[in-house]
Amino acid sequence: MNQNNTNMGMENDEITIDLMDLFQVVFKKLHLVLLAGIIAALVAVLVTKLFMTPVYTSTTKMYVLSKQDANSAVTSSDLQAGSQLTKDYMELIKSRSVMEQVISQLQLDMSVDKLSGEITVSNTADTRILSISVENESPKLAKEIA
Repeated sequence: MNQNNTNMGMENDEITIDLMDLFQVVFKKLHLVLLAGIIAALVAVLVTKLFMTPVYTSTTKMYVLSKQDANSAVTSSDLQAGSQLTKDYMELIKSRSVMEQVISQLQLDMSVDKLSGEITVSNTADTRILSISVENESPKLAKEIA
C-alpha cells in the first residue's frame, strides 16, 4: 500500500481582507461602537459605586532598639539586640493579648480574629524597622488602629 503525504483533494483556500472595507464597515457602525463603550463605562461606574466598598490602608513604622540610658551611645550589641527584638515584636503585635488591648482601648466592635486579619506586620530584611499596616473601610479607624 502506497501512502502519499499530499493534501488528497484538500485545497489551500486563502481569505483576503481589505482593510479599507473593514474600516468602512466600522465607520458606518461608529454610533453603535461609541454607544457600547458609553454603556460599558456607566455599568462599571454603577457596579463600583453600588457594590464595592473602598478599603483604606494606614501604615506606621517603628525603629526597634534595645533599652539604653540617655547618656550612653548606641553600640554594636544594641543594634544586634534590636534586630532580634524586631522578630519578637512581629509576633507580639499579632498576639491575642495585644489585639484585645487594641479592641478595648479603641472600643472596637470586632473580634480578635477580624482585627488580626486587618493587620499586617512586616520587616525589611536586615533592618530594625517594623512596618504595621492596617486595612479598614474607615480611613480614620485604620489610622487609629495602626
